[in-house]
Amino acid sequence: KQPEDFSLYEISASDNRLLWHKDLPAFDGQSPQLGLAPDSFYSYMRATGRLTMFDDRTREPRWTRELPNLDQTVPPITAGNLMIVKSGTDYRALRLSDGSDAWTVPTKTLSTSELTNDRVLAVFDHDERSVAVDIATGKTIVDLPPRKRCFKETSFTLCRRRLSLWPWTWRKVFAGKRRFPGEWHRLAWAPAFMPAPKPEN
Repeated sequence: KQPEDFSLYEISASDNRLLWHKDLPAFDGQSPQLGLAPDSFYSYMRATGRLTMFDDRTREPRWTRELPNLDQTVPPITAGNLMIVKSGTDYRALRLSDGSDAWTVPTKTLSTSELTNDRVLAVFDHDERSVAVDIATGKTIVDLPPRKRCFKETSFTLCRRRLSLWPWTWRKVFAGKRRFPGEWHRLAWAPAFMPAPKPEN
């Protein structure tokens, strides 16, 4: 083991047995960002800009991507067979199988915030727009313009399967419904100090 290597261990939750350990290289004294994904684990080394996904069974690399601008303040999000990362001003959905891009949501600023559940990624691009996409397909569900006139502020609320958008100054309900596989999702927005309107049957 080299002086700049570090070790990763897996320990059984049932009896505390050491199942395996793996030595990984460090660079310039930096340890990588580590995380778990379905049937795998990943490491991101800021010094090299390299994201590597490892197979949980063999502990061997499954794929490697060069992502020098990966935003480490936004933890990767796993949903289904995808992992969503923020790289520069883009949100990228990477396929867990090979690391290729499934879809990308571009933003105009580095100052963004996001909410997600297992079906929807909602991104608030401050002073620019608010957008929500279907995680499985990358298709846009909602794309709201920048703040205008009475449209002062917008944020997303995700509760289980429901996506709501809440501005402070006015209330409006989307006409119609948007369908996801096997379920109906209602979309609405309303001021936070007023109760959301009951949907019509």
